[in-house]
Amino acid sequence: MIATVRRHVRRLSPAAWSLGSRAGAALGFALVNILLARRLGTADFGVVAVVTSVATLGAFVASAGVNRTLLRNVAGLLATDRVHEVLVDLRVGRRILAVSLPIGAVLTVAVAAAFTHGNAEVLEIALIAGVLAVSSALLLLYSDVLRGLGEVRFANLSAGRNGGALATVGFVVLLLATGSSRLTVATALGLNALALAASAGVLFLVFRRMEPRSVERPALPDPAIRRALLVASVAFAGTQIAAYLSTQVDLWVGNGLLSADDIGVYAAALRLMTIVTLPLFAAQLVVIAKVSALHAQGRTSELEGLVRRTATLVTVPALLLLVPCILFPSEVLTLLFGSDFAAGGFALAVLAVGQLVNVVTGLCGTVLAMTSHERLVLWVSIAGAAISTVADVIGASIWGLDGLAVASALTTSAMFVTLWVFARTRTGMWTHAGWSRPVTGPIEPVEPAEPVEP
Repeated sequence: MIATVRRHVRRLSPAAWSLGSRAGAALGFALVNILLARRLGTADFGVVAVVTSVATLGAFVASAGVNRTLLRNVAGLLATDRVHEVLVDLRVGRRILAVSLPIGAVLTVAVAAAFTHGNAEVLEIALIAGVLAVSSALLLLYSDVLRGLGEVRFANLSAGRNGGALATVGFVVLLLATGSSRLTVATALGLNALALAASAGVLFLVFRRMEPRSVERPALPDPAIRRALLVASVAFAGTQIAAYLSTQVDLWVGNGLLSADDIGVYAAALRLMTIVTLPLFAAQLVVIAKVSALHAQGRTSELEGLVRRTATLVTVPALLLLVPCILFPSEVLTLLFGSDFAAGGFALAVLAVGQLVNVVTGLCGTVLAMTSHERLVLWVSIAGAAISTVADVIGASIWGLDGLAVASALTTSAMFVTLWVFARTRTGMWTHAGWSRPVTGPIEPVEPAEPVEP
């Protein structure tokens, strides 16, 4: 009897960790933004949102896509018992990061300074933004590598917006410890950086414990392998950056065209949409390693079933969060952030409709990226970001806050629908919510690791 209970606990442990960490991340992220909005005010909250957005972009540059390449390669290599090649990929990844981390930090400092040049704390804000970018990049890296190595507990705790449950809960604790007085922008960002850096340190210790070992030091891979890993990483980085830009360009456009108070209100609506999409992001992190492994083994029908069941499970909680935002947007903003944010009601409702499309189309981008179609995702994301920029400028210039929201929702929805169609035409799989039918004929399995030939 006891042995049976233990087996059930071990079997449910990954799911329990995933559910608990996602709930903690969502709750922590919500509390962080509620506390910040009430202690900063609309204008300063907008500055924090913009700088955090810049730092997240810097983190994608700093990680250089190595996190996703290593996740895909490590999961696929371990599935086929080629541990020595994992060590080779990790060694190449370290060499890439030695260059990309400083570049990401410098770029973040420069952009953050440009975006906040009128603020009295501009230098302090810019430097803290650089720390945010590097800490977030390390969290991305260790989280994905640990997931590829099979350590889902800490990977789940550290994945998600603003560092996942581990960092957001730490940020909440720091905010509560500082009392209830009004915060400056630099103080708020500094507390965030401290929480992220501490979380990155925890993950580094876990990675060192989990890192594969070998009696012999792996030989330096030949140039073709190094080039293949670099090309794949750059493609992943480009995809992450373009996809992120397509969801954040409206905030940056608004920062240049709207008043300080309006951009703060719009930032609050965007943060709510981020909370809504956390279940989808959580599902992506849970199944992403399985997508790579099943694809490497040619188990296409099983892969489609996994993806569509996951999309179905994600749609239910997303709807529960989206419906109030659509029907009672001003009331939701007032309840969470205060009456000063109620003016963003229409914008919140429109953005919520756009995010509904994102949720329903499922893990289309993940499926494409993890089945060796990352370059297609890159081009779709770049096109989406470019179109969104033009539409956002037009919308914000003519109709202000509400026009910006409409332009953003329309272009974002179009991008997700495009990825959904490509996922079907390129892999033969549907990714939207529902129960899959058997796929006729497997897709071409990916080659082990990366192709040796350039």
